Amino acid sequence: MSGGGPAGPSDGLHRITVNACYDALRKRPPEPVPMERLEPSPIRDHADQAVAVVDVQRALARVPVEFRATLVLHDVQGLPYEEVAVILNVPVGTVKSRLHRGRLALARLLGGEPPVRPGGEPRQRPAASKPPTRDAPEPALPAAEPTARGGESTMPGGSGKM
Repeated sequence: MSGGGPAGPSDGLHRITVNACYDALRKRPPEPVPMERLEPSPIRDHADQAVAVVDVQRALARVPVEFRATLVLHDVQGLPYEEVAVILNVPVGTVKSRLHRGRLALARLLGGEPPVRPGGEPRQRPAASKPPTRDAPEPALPAAEPTARGGESTMPGGSGKM
């Protein structure tokens, strides 16, 4: 059936053929699905769901505040970008970037990776094998080298000219 013009004889035949096929399909009994192809629905464990909710809440609490506020307003409360921008008094582009960074931070926290600082740099975790100690001596400073012009040494206690 073409748009707008008078229907030709082929359009009518097409419609009759389509309707005949629909009638044949309606008369056919539905095909049974073998039980092997059906997967049992997983049993919902409310305890697992509660643990997941608590994990997400704890991780969200560790997301930097500017990202967290944007995540809650947009992803939890369902507000559009423009409304979030008005509430937080920031441009829409800032809302979008904070959402992206907040989601990354939340994903890292839920996945066990170190959290990200607001500047985008990951926080460094101390090595698991050596906990940091306060009594460790400071590393020695390297000795000053003479300047290329044979100038003066800048080390304290130096004689000035070399």
